Amino acid sequence: MQFVVRELAAFELRYIDEYKKKFVLPLDTKKNKGMTVEVKWEDTLDCNETITSICDLAGMSRLALVIFDLDELFDKETEEVPSPYGFNAFAPITRNVMLSKEGRAITRCIDAEMTKRHYTRLITMHPEEYVYVMPHSGLIY
Repeated sequence: MQFVVRELAAFELRYIDEYKKKFVLPLDTKKNKGMTVEVKWEDTLDCNETITSICDLAGMSRLALVIFDLDELFDKETEEVPSPYGFNAFAPITRNVMLSKEGRAITRCIDAEMTKRHYTRLITMHPEEYVYVMPHSGLIY
């Protein structure tokens, strides 16, 4: 598992805009921090301990935004789509189909641990990422 903690100004604006639409908070992108967690297949073996420690770190650090990238835990489907220009007659396109069994176990663990630490899940248009925000202004810096 790999994670990065940085100020909110380094995150994409779509996260910050969605955060500000849902919650009315004085959010300072230079002062408040966020974390990106990239979950790997190897993390499915000890998911409870690893996820609990990451969620403890997020809760104690008072991070305003936590993004779990679960792209590797999705079952993928590859299909060949005809190219409109004819260079590659059939170009392979890979897309996510559904979360694997191990991925569902990890997402249940993530959701339980993050809600226990007063985070709320922010629904995005990307199913491979779980975004959690702190909606309480007293709990973030």
